[in-house]
Amino acid sequence: MNHLSQLSVGVDVGGTKVAAAAVTGTTIVETHERPTVLTSGQQLVDEIERAAREVIDRAGMPVAVGVGVNVEAGGGVLVAVGVATGVMHTPDGNVAAAR
Repeated sequence: MNHLSQLSVGVDVGGTKVAAAAVTGTTIVETHERPTVLTSGQQLVDEIERAAREVIDRAGMPVAVGVGVNVEAGGGVLVAVGVATGVMHTPDGNVAAAR
């Protein structure tokens, strides 16, 4: 089976927005953007989940979901999101449970 023909979801976490897209191969099927919340790690995880669920609800269940992060705003830098472990570490020492 050609995995590029299957639906995948990518979430990009930036300093101003969380953008999610559902893609099949090189075709963008659905997109959604939400403002990036930098006040708490848990709220940021919530925004990531909302953005991903929005495109999944409209496009269907993907075979894979990827999250890319590089947040540098307001003095904060998101240092790690562990997709396999379901844990996100923020520079303020908080650890948020990813879903």
